[in-house]
Parts: sequence; structure tokens; C-alpha cells
Amino acid sequence: MAIEKGSFSVRVAYHIEDRKLAAENNVYLDQLTFGEKVDSPSATHLPVLFAVALLKDKNASSTWTCRSEGHSTTRSSASAASL
Repeated sequence: MAIEKGSFSVRVAYHIEDRKLAAENNVYLDQLTFGEKVDSPSATHLPVLFAVALLKDKNASSTWTCRSEGHSTTRSSASAASL
């Protein structure tokens, strides 16, 4: 399915201090509408329409927030996290 209309935005925030990572990822979908099925070998066969319908509120919007944090005890992982 191709996306016919709607908006998709992502906001990410990462904070690293004393080898501790705090992350917050926000995803917002608004008025996401799908068009006709796309005949492509790379098209997904997952129930995307069903999943989006379950996640929409009464205004046809959906917001997800995922927070995570962790602590690194080695320098190499702390450096990789800061990239």
C-alpha cells in the first residue's frame, strides 16, 4: 500500500552524562491514509492497515513515546552511544 496522505514526524532526544545515556523517541502520525495496493516484491505482507487502525485515536492521530536509559562501564560503548 502506498501512503496517499497524512503526516509522519519523529522527535528524538539523547542526553549523555557520566557514561549514562537517557533517550526519548517520539513518533506522531496524523491523518495517515493509504492508497491502492502496490504490486512490488519489496512490499510488506504485514497487516499495516489493521495496525494503523488500532493505533489511531478518534481524530485519526497516533502518538508513541519510547524512553530508555542505560549506563556504560566501558569507554568504547560510551563512545559508540554518543555517535
